[in-house]
Amino acid sequence: MTYFAKVESDIVVETFIQLPRNLVTPEGVISNFNKLTDVAAYGYYLIVDQRQVPEAWQERVNVVNSVVGNTVEVTCDLADTPLEGYKAQKITKAYANANNQLDSLVEGYSQLEVATWPMIQADVLAFTATAVIGSYMQAAIDTSGYSAQGLADLLLPRFAEQAVILATRKTAVEAIMLAADHAAVKAVT
Repeated sequence: MTYFAKVESDIVVETFIQLPRNLVTPEGVISNFNKLTDVAAYGYYLIVDQRQVPEAWQERVNVVNSVVGNTVEVTCDLADTPLEGYKAQKITKAYANANNQLDSLVEGYSQLEVATWPMIQADVLAFTATAVIGSYMQAAIDTSGYSAQGLADLLLPRFAEQAVILATRKTAVEAIMLAADHAAVKAVT
């Protein structure tokens, strides 16, 4: 996309704008102004964007707009965000990603069912080891219509998937916390 800057008396007053379709001037309206090729005479200069592309942990600072002929060159410096702040952002993102994955596993279940999952999980794991049906597993069997083995077969893969999601998050968070610099944090995530 082509962007322009509005320049008045060699001073950049607005940047990264589109040309207006119609331009009102003291002489009248110029229809289809956005189709003209020479718009600098009306104070619209083509932007030449020379800003550096920041890494994930950087931000653009000291943005400078310079009028050069009939163009406006935009430059900037880059500054690193504080390492601890960048780590905190990435840890927050790791938790959000894991939560989104876990949320997808509970779609279609009531909040009550989800709240009892840790107890059902404990009962199902105990059942697979001892063949004893605990009270939470029995309640799940009664409301679902599954047999004990059928419920175990249904839930064990979900428990395993949850464990993988939580282990992946734990590994990522630990690696982020141990990272010595911005590039190491980026490599983790």
